[in-house]
Amino acid sequence: MINLIDISFVEDFWATYNHLATPSRLSQSKSNSDYYFFKKGIRPMWEDKANAKGGRWLLTCGGQDTKLDELWLETLLGMIGDCFSHDSDPEPLSKYITGCVVAIRTRGHKIALWLSEAHNGTIVREIGRRWRSIINLPSNVRIQFDMHNETTNGPQRPMYEE
Repeated sequence: MINLIDISFVEDFWATYNHLATPSRLSQSKSNSDYYFFKKGIRPMWEDKANAKGGRWLLTCGGQDTKLDELWLETLLGMIGDCFSHDSDPEPLSKYITGCVVAIRTRGHKIALWLSEAHNGTIVREIGRRWRSIINLPSNVRIQFDMHNETTNGPQRPMYEE
């Protein structure tokens, strides 16, 4: 795993994003590939202290690679644009988001939104609803939430589904 860049400004984001292969281009390589986009100082590992008590919202994507690119970009823009928090929130929900991942696999691509919190169902479900809205996900497409510590112990029933 290589840290490509620390992003502090929107211009840094676009300069990097515009020079990276899109997830759909990665899928043409016939090998597993991942992009990680995490807050500074947080490693994309379940064992990182910021992730240890958290989990992830997971979207499994079918074969529409152009839709995958769009969903990934909208997720990134939602994070950097602080779209997960609203002025009416008692506390910003974006503080619970540690990062996101796009995983390219031959058996199906995945986008995951990682959270530092898994035990407060109200917060977890609201972030899931807002993510669904940000990426304009149709209501017939399911996302599921899994706790990190359960993910390491093998397949479990999802904690939440939206």
